[in-house]
Amino acid sequence: MFLPRRLLLPLAVVTAAIALVGVINLALPHATQAAAFVVTKTADTNDGECSADDCSLREAVVAANAAAGPDTITVPPGTYTLTLAGASEEAAATGDLDITDDVTIIDGNAADRAFELNAGVTAAIERLWVRNGSAPNGGGIQNAGNLTLSDVLVRENAAGSSTTAKGGGVANSGTLVLLSSEVELNTTTGSGGGRNNTGEMTLTDSTERQNAADVSGGGINQSSGGSLTISGSTISENTAGSAAVGGGGILADGGTVTITLSTIRGNSATKNGGGISAGQNATISITDSTLDTNTANDGGDGDTILWIGISLAITALVALAAWRVERSIRPKA
Repeated sequence: MFLPRRLLLPLAVVTAAIALVGVINLALPHATQAAAFVVTKTADTNDGECSADDCSLREAVVAANAAAGPDTITVPPGTYTLTLAGASEEAAATGDLDITDDVTIIDGNAADRAFELNAGVTAAIERLWVRNGSAPNGGGIQNAGNLTLSDVLVRENAAGSSTTAKGGGVANSGTLVLLSSEVELNTTTGSGGGRNNTGEMTLTDSTERQNAADVSGGGINQSSGGSLTISGSTISENTAGSAAVGGGGILADGGTVTITLSTIRGNSATKNGGGISAGQNATISITDSTLDTNTANDGGDGDTILWIGISLAITALVALAAWRVERSIRPKA
């Protein structure tokens, strides 16, 4: 069981989507006075009011969305389950908690994802669990804004019912930073068991483990144009099950991937690239890192790395077991 490393308060748990504790920072780019909201109950209600003695997590998010300024929501320890069903609603009234004016937090109860952050919104979530969310893309969190997760566990979320689904735990098209956080046991019928990235994503001192994708990128799936930076982190025991693609730990169809002082271990792919699979438009850089015991079941192609990308640079590798690189050089346009 994951316990946030810098957790100073009793843990609040949200089953079916998110568990929370502590403070939610809503950083708005306005010079307006901030509003402060305090959650007083675990029940999922929305009566249009967040008062000093009656305020649910949903009501706090709705109120923060309506208030200009870098707002703060304080959430006491407890389990917060989102029970007001209603997916595809975009004002946090039902289903997931839509963050439209820089805000955060919730539990999906397998009826919707926990959080959805709109473009142009900046939010920081600290000391929180996001569990049991379900959505076509981004089972736990869908981010198009600027989101920082610190001491956060994203666990047991699911995305999709088809092979086009993306991001069992998180779907990111904006800017996402994970600090001392963990993404585990998330699943998708498509790509990116833990996370799918088409934007800018940074992992620092974090873990991506035991996630599963039916198609590609058991841990992380990155499409063309994305940027992924991994430092001091571990990508382990993730699986990609497609007979056509691969990337048990990471699938980079394009964009850039920079890995430093990290471990990629024990990942597996049905096709190829047990540790990392890189497409023809990908640039990969690996420095001072460990890659071992990754496996690819289809004839051993790229047990650790399958590369047909633009550039692969490996510096001061600590360990590289079952090494095999498949390189296909294609003329640049």
